[in-house]
Amino acid sequence: MRKISLVEQFLYVDTFPLKQSLISLEKIKFNAMLNYWGDHRQTNNKNSFLYDYYNLTQDKNITWILDYVKDKHDLETKRNLINPQSRLLIQGKDESINYHNHIDEYDLINSPSISGIYTVSCGENPVNFKVKYGAGRKQEFEHLIPLKENQLIVFNSELFHCFTKNENKKHIINICFTFNYNSL
Repeated sequence: MRKISLVEQFLYVDTFPLKQSLISLEKIKFNAMLNYWGDHRQTNNKNSFLYDYYNLTQDKNITWILDYVKDKHDLETKRNLINPQSRLLIQGKDESINYHNHIDEYDLINSPSISGIYTVSCGENPVNFKVKYGAGRKQEFEHLIPLKENQLIVFNSELFHCFTKNENKKHIINICFTFNYNSL
């Protein structure tokens, strides 16, 4: 018998090799907070999941992180990622981010294939990244990953995910990114 995978749902968790890089987390934090304080939201529509996301001024530090994710994924899966997009997700004290995914149901062709989170900073009290998944008879399962500084989480863009309440005084800063495959 030969197995044919019809749909794959996955979650990769990794740590970025900061010590072997020239990336400055302090510069990324500064960039992030400038966009947050300037209220550079992706949209002003409070009904859109993008309302919680902020524009991200591109710099070499962010480009290097995206290059690392792309190159590592390409090597491990033998599939090429293209069209990187990035934005900020910043949670203030007592804020949580509701369930959402990154698929535009009205534009499936241009919706991303792969999404990811890179945690730039987080507080001492854990904030969790929660993913809802399921297929067939196994529906509505959840998987929790506590956010850690310098952690990468990469997953299918269609997976519904959320962030639990930030009970820290400090802001939680995440870079969120999406990619497409070079062919579907």
